[in-house]
Amino acid sequence: MTSSVIVSDPGRNGRNMVTNIRPLRIAALSIHSSPLGELGTADTGGMSVYIRELSHEIGKAGHSVDIYTCADSGRLSPELILSENVRLIHLGIGYNGQVTKSMLSGHLPKVFLSLEEYITGNDVCYDLIHSHYWLSGRVGRLAQDRWYAPHIVMFHTTGIAKRIACGQEREPAVRLIAEKRLAHTSDRILTATEREKNLLAKYYSVPGEKIGVVPCGVNLERFQPVMRDLARKELGLQDAQFVVLYVGRFAPVKGLDRLMGAAAHLRSHRGLMFMIIGGDGQQTHASAELSRLVR
Repeated sequence: MTSSVIVSDPGRNGRNMVTNIRPLRIAALSIHSSPLGELGTADTGGMSVYIRELSHEIGKAGHSVDIYTCADSGRLSPELILSENVRLIHLGIGYNGQVTKSMLSGHLPKVFLSLEEYITGNDVCYDLIHSHYWLSGRVGRLAQDRWYAPHIVMFHTTGIAKRIACGQEREPAVRLIAEKRLAHTSDRILTATEREKNLLAKYYSVPGEKIGVVPCGVNLERFQPVMRDLARKELGLQDAQFVVLYVGRFAPVKGLDRLMGAAAHLRSHRGLMFMIIGGDGQQTHASAELSRLVR
């Protein structure tokens, strides 16, 4: 069985690179967040689920995926088998405490050295680099030059999008600069929506043909449709109740406060119920503010 990987890179060399390799060996970089992290905590959310599920499906298709992360590097085994053809590899940076997203930016060269040490010691060679988030992208950029492998970036969220959505949160300039640079040096960019593609094209001047839109999928083994009346009965809901469901972290950027604020402008609250699923059970400023808004 044969397959081709076609990576378009109009920004750097103006031509398509075609690599005939089967099966592929892929390095997936998720430096700040682990696919095994506890959902709802500070650095573990939808991206972690996305990487785990995507890697699982790629592995089922016959390719090999090694996911590299610095999260939980001191707590879990250096290598873990997640599923068929999928491994999780923890990279150390010489720090004994918990490695957080905010501290990683200054340690990315160390992360790359740790990555290089691992692949050299284990005689690993990759056909493709897939970086998730801008921090991973910076490590992937170093690997792209060293390994001569195509580099695909998925930002998941961008600094410019956060600035537009919530102006009170000022993203560091280093992030905006890094994202714009990655947008032009990577071989391909993936987004989940047309809106994100348009933002990258408008604010980072990325050619539209360099960006591929791949909508998120659904794990149909976990999520299956059920009869609406049976679901409402199981949840103890009345037929007349209007339910608004939120699932996610309690972070200002998620806009949960806007949802609550919008409800206050409804003509009638009769039958309205919010079902909020998220958080880590700890009392934080965000959860306290949420409780205040609900009241």
